[in-house]
Amino acid sequence: MPNRSLRIWGNLLLSAVLLSVYATSADVAHTGTDQSAQATQVSSSVYRGFAALCAVAKNENRYVREWVDHHKCLGFSRIYLYDHGSQERMSSQLEDHIASGFVSYTYFTGHHKKYSRDARPTSLEKFLLTAQGYAYKKCVKHHSKSHSFLGFIDIDEFLVLMDPGIVSVEQLLRPYSGFGGLAVHWQLVGSSNHTARPAGPVTTSYTHCVKPEAMENRQFKVFANTAARPVMQNPHRPRLFAPQNVPFPYLVNEHRKRIRSC
Repeated sequence: MPNRSLRIWGNLLLSAVLLSVYATSADVAHTGTDQSAQATQVSSSVYRGFAALCAVAKNENRYVREWVDHHKCLGFSRIYLYDHGSQERMSSQLEDHIASGFVSYTYFTGHHKKYSRDARPTSLEKFLLTAQGYAYKKCVKHHSKSHSFLGFIDIDEFLVLMDPGIVSVEQLLRPYSGFGGLAVHWQLVGSSNHTARPAGPVTTSYTHCVKPEAMENRQFKVFANTAARPVMQNPHRPRLFAPQNVPFPYLVNEHRKRIRSC
């Protein structure tokens, strides 16, 4: 197995890895009008920082607190959490983080927009019609200028720094400032022999990973360089609308090798 410094829990990304635990909640697209309601309105200019996270989730109340605390410990400066119609708003689990400004929380509702197959929309156009695509675009539009990198991951994915010489997400990402973004591959975590949902934290309850060479671990999530004006065209890959702003306008893995497929 290659030496990597990152991992995500459930889905593992490797210089760091993304460990990812299977989730069942589905994303639903937003309607044409903006139905979102800000639970807390905090000026993003006050919370500038090197790297932030953007996530869209629904009914993840059981795990969202652990996920936020985990990534705060890694040194992310802010988390933009878009709650897509949870039955119980996830803000109830995060009141202190919202009050401090570490979490920017948005609750919104909506459904998939339909598109005409005759129009032959691009993959980007189709993704922007989904709830996840809508929220990602809104996050980039309003917050990308406050951060050098934006990571787009899910609540069932935990970034894990594997290299003992890397102690923060800024230390991990800064060497990739000349690229369009860093792709961190999954390390999938299964049931870990549980037959019922354990009471403990995700990161200590699920520890048995699939083999690193498994097909599933070829997938990745991205930490995008905001200088290149990224717009996510699917949950895994951005389209860069200002490639001239970075010397190497493409995604790379931790070895600086170009990522050509997702």
